[in-house]
Amino acid sequence: MPRQKRRYVPKTKGCYECSQRRIHCDRAQPRCGKCMSRGIPCSGLGVRYRFRDGATKGKIVWQQEKSPHCGARSDDLPQRQVLPFLS
Repeated sequence: MPRQKRRYVPKTKGCYECSQRRIHCDRAQPRCGKCMSRGIPCSGLGVRYRFRDGATKGKIVWQQEKSPHCGARSDDLPQRQVLPFLS
């Protein structure tokens, strides 16, 4: 019997502070109750992006393209930006 595909249901997540402390967030807005009771600023419930493996936050790697001419200066070569977390 073939397996049935499950529909993807995104998890509801709390604020960043509750996630870091590994406690249940009540998701109240504009500040959750846990953050309010501790007197700490609450980051809210917006979307957070995660970096893929091998990527570092905010780091951009510059690479020079290979020149078809052996005698070309490196200043004349075009440079490109490589973002490892998008590749």
